[in-house]
Amino acid sequence: MRIRAGPGALDAALRAERLRTGNNLNHSINPFTVSVYPIQQEPGLWFANYMISEYMNGAERIVANVSMRHVTHCSEAAARHATRRAGESAAALMLRQQLRHRRARSAQLAA
Repeated sequence: MRIRAGPGALDAALRAERLRTGNNLNHSINPFTVSVYPIQQEPGLWFANYMISEYMNGAERIVANVSMRHVTHCSEAAARHATRRAGESAAALMLRQQLRHRRARSAQLAA
């Protein structure tokens, strides 16, 4: 899989890989899943945890478990939304690093 540089290149590479493999049922081939757990610290004060799991070879492995106690919200929905965005951003970064590592490794093996 060839990855171009620039904005949107990762999405284009993932779409191309999905079409190449014929995996059209699951539009996300991201092996990382984000789970969000809101916690009420006291009435009207919420924070949340997120957990990132990686699925590989039929097994689940927890790669991050983050508590966002430093960011509090007035509602459960706001805490959940902010934490989901943070978790998905972290998972996207992990995916980019994984793809970069695979590309470097395949170039190394080809040389």
